[in-house]
Amino acid sequence: MSRNLTVCAISCPPVETRGDNNEQKIDGGLKRQLEWIDRAAHQKPDVILLPEIYPWLGVPPEDWKSTAQTLRDPVFTETAARAKHHGCYVLCPMILRKGRYLYNALLAIDGKGNKVAEYHKVVPTVGEMEAGIRPGRKPAVLDTPLGRFGFAICFDLNFEEVFQSAKKQGAEIIFFSSMYRGGLQNQIWAYQYEMFFVGATITENSLIVNPLGRILAESSEYQQIQTVTLNLDCQVLHLDYNEKKFSAIEKKYGRTVTFEVLSPEALFLLTCHHPRKSVDDIIREFGLETRQAYYSRARRTRKKHLQ
Repeated sequence: MSRNLTVCAISCPPVETRGDNNEQKIDGGLKRQLEWIDRAAHQKPDVILLPEIYPWLGVPPEDWKSTAQTLRDPVFTETAARAKHHGCYVLCPMILRKGRYLYNALLAIDGKGNKVAEYHKVVPTVGEMEAGIRPGRKPAVLDTPLGRFGFAICFDLNFEEVFQSAKKQGAEIIFFSSMYRGGLQNQIWAYQYEMFFVGATITENSLIVNPLGRILAESSEYQQIQTVTLNLDCQVLHLDYNEKKFSAIEKKYGRTVTFEVLSPEALFLLTCHHPRKSVDDIIREFGLETRQAYYSRARRTRKKHLQ
């Protein structure tokens, strides 16, 4: 059955900061962040994602220690108030102070204004760590009524263990908050780990990607808010042994079950829109085999024949 999730990724442009002091830069960045959230909320999203440390853009890394904020300070409290006002999740980027440590963080705020998850950038850049940013221990996964959310920030994109760990924890969708665009690597991890991938970067080229690695939306400097409704009730399968069953599925379920074929890779995305059936129900009913189950069977068969 459909598990629809409407996601909104914002490619906020940097704020003009010439002549401003650090406090003014953060205040200006926060003001623009709240304006973009209000604008995105017109799309009625379930989740709004913002670029990495947006209110701190223009603040030199050597000044992060003196400007970092806690959950009692305006970047979090005012963003949380906006999430509550609009009744949706907002993923709030910030330089977070916790005791004597600083983190490059992404905080998940629910529609009641509560912090429900806290992600610390697992692999900060060398420059960030030298500026006092402490690496996160491990990827966080948030279990919500809408689905299981995973997170990544900027330089994390280059490290497979971040996405491998999120997948093992059951993440169905990765929210990627960044200052650099990442390009093809967004699609690679979506394809490799069969997850939706939603990115928010500065100015343009934020990508929303499906589990086949196909781009569903991309921002530009002329269209900086990208909103897409995703159905998380889906699975990636191989065409082998499954393709011959398409006709029987179509005959029984029509358009309530759809196939998106990635022909060169011999894969397809099976999505269920049925009001009472799930994609797992369809797989069991027709004896279908997921991509990973098929690969595991091939390994077992190979081992058998080697013996």
